[in-house]
Amino acid sequence: MKGNKNIFILGVLLIVSLSAIFALSFNWSPAANTTGSTEVSSTTLATTNDSTVVKEGPYGNTSSNITVAYIVGVHPRESASHQAIIESIHDSDSSLEKRYYLYIINAPLYQNNYPQERMNGQLLTNKYVVPDIINNNYQLAVDVHSSNGSYPFNRFIFAPARGNKSISIALELDDKISWLKYYYPPNPSSIEYVTLPLIQNGIPSIVYEAYKDDSNTTTKEHAREFIKVIDTSQLWG
Repeated sequence: MKGNKNIFILGVLLIVSLSAIFALSFNWSPAANTTGSTEVSSTTLATTNDSTVVKEGPYGNTSSNITVAYIVGVHPRESASHQAIIESIHDSDSSLEKRYYLYIINAPLYQNNYPQERMNGQLLTNKYVVPDIINNNYQLAVDVHSSNGSYPFNRFIFAPARGNKSISIALELDDKISWLKYYYPPNPSSIEYVTLPLIQNGIPSIVYEAYKDDSNTTTKEHAREFIKVIDTSQLWG
C-alpha cells in the first residue's frame, strides 16, 4: 500500500512538472531590445500618382545630440546601394552611437524616359526631404548612389561644397576606408537638388557612390563599414 502511495505521489509530481514546462514553452518570448531605438516610426511625407517619400526613425541612440540623415532612392536604378544602407541601419540599430533617420524615395523606373526617371526622384527629394532635414537641423546628410564604373574610381565620396564639416567628414571616410576614395565627378546631376541646398542652409552633406557591379554581399559589407566610420567619428566633439 505504501509503495502504491509513493508511486501515486511521484506520478502527481511528474504531471505538475510537465505542466509547468508545457506552460512556459507557450509563454516564453524573446527578450526585448533595450539598447536600440524603441521609438522608430514611419511617416509618409508625400504621395504622388506613382511615388512616395517616407521618413523612418529615429534609429540608434535616440538621446544623442548628433543626428544623421541617409537619403536613399533619389535615382531608382541604383537600388542595391539604397537597400544595403537601409538594411545596415536596421541591423545596427542597437549598437549605433548617434541618432539616424532614413529618407526613402520610392519612385518607379521609367523604361522609356531615363532622364525623367532621375529627375522625378531629384524633385521629390528637393521638395519634401530637403526642407524636413533643414527644419530639423541635422548634423549630417548622406545622399546614397551607385556608380556605373565609368569614373577613375568605382566607389567614392565627395562633398559638393566646402564648409560646415562636409569636406572634413568626406576626407575622414577616404582616410579610414581602404576601398573608398575622395573624388569629385564631372557634372553630378543630383547635387543641385539635394546636397547643395542642404549645405547652403547649414547642413553638412556628402554624396556616397557605391559600385553597381559589386555583389549584394559586398555592397552591404561596404554599407556597414561606411555607417560605422560616420557613427564613430569625433568631428562633432
